[in-house]
Amino acid sequence: MENGQRNTKKIVAIIAIVLSVVLIVAGVSIWSYRVYHANQNPAEAASTTGEGVSGGEAETTAPGGAGSTTQADGKTPSEAQGSGGSLTDPAMEEILGQLTNPDATLPAVTPEETATDAAAWGSEDEQPSGGSPVKDLSTAQQIVSYFNTAANKVKTGKPALRVDSTMRVRENLTGMSEAENASDSYPKGSNLNDAFPVAGQSWASRLEASGVKSAACSLKDGKYYITIAMKDEENPKPLVSQHGKAFTCFDTDELMQALEETGDAEELELLEGMRFSTTYSGCKISCVVDAKTGNMLSAKYYTDITMGMTLVGYSLKVNVTTTQSFTMDW
Repeated sequence: MENGQRNTKKIVAIIAIVLSVVLIVAGVSIWSYRVYHANQNPAEAASTTGEGVSGGEAETTAPGGAGSTTQADGKTPSEAQGSGGSLTDPAMEEILGQLTNPDATLPAVTPEETATDAAAWGSEDEQPSGGSPVKDLSTAQQIVSYFNTAANKVKTGKPALRVDSTMRVRENLTGMSEAENASDSYPKGSNLNDAFPVAGQSWASRLEASGVKSAACSLKDGKYYITIAMKDEENPKPLVSQHGKAFTCFDTDELMQALEETGDAEELELLEGMRFSTTYSGCKISCVVDAKTGNMLSAKYYTDITMGMTLVGYSLKVNVTTTQSFTMDW
């Protein structure tokens, strides 16, 4: 499964929880939260079966016992909390507070997590030690153009490819911060259109210098070491935005379609009022290219994406950072 697909599925799962909580506040049900809570705490999953928010079917016991539900009565959230025992749960109150606080902050990354992230993207990726300047690759325009050629050659040349990915997801609803690692390998001659950015395309990069904050290139041991830092961008569209021309971007239309396919009638009605905003900040690329052949030998893509979602007065913030490390064997 590709990293972008995993990202989308995780975001869909988180949004499904938000929709469920909104329905709770409206007085409909709290079963989705219970399923999610059981999935996050396997020891409590004895009373909950199925795949929960990740997909598939689920069976759960309602808070008031078998067959017990809370009917919508049109009351405001504060009235609902005052009249329904299920909404006075401290954990639920905390969730409601997070959802109604537009300035709610994301959980801080711990020192241990910082060390893990630094191992995925280290100082050598920012600025390779040693090396000498390259006269013909000294401007952002020159470096970006050379990078585009080398990156596109990966898809046309079809070398053997190994991909190691690290993805961290943080969100303000539960204060979750968790990382996932994945690895894939493709033998020489494989179709790399989905394996290498931009996913789903026969090309890898159409990056423009106007979207780049800085670019550097140095020559060491017959290899070019290239680093490219992107300018921040709001709501970039896949394929046509600056990030979309070099990175596999979130497609919010595709995200909404996935939600529509998994939601029930009441959730779908709420989805009509959902609004998304995405900020790509500090995204960057580093790569090593054989100076003689122009073959890209390795590359790393780092993305830092913050997604905001608002729905009938409620808000959710999700931050996804991803490092994809590629190694090519020609």
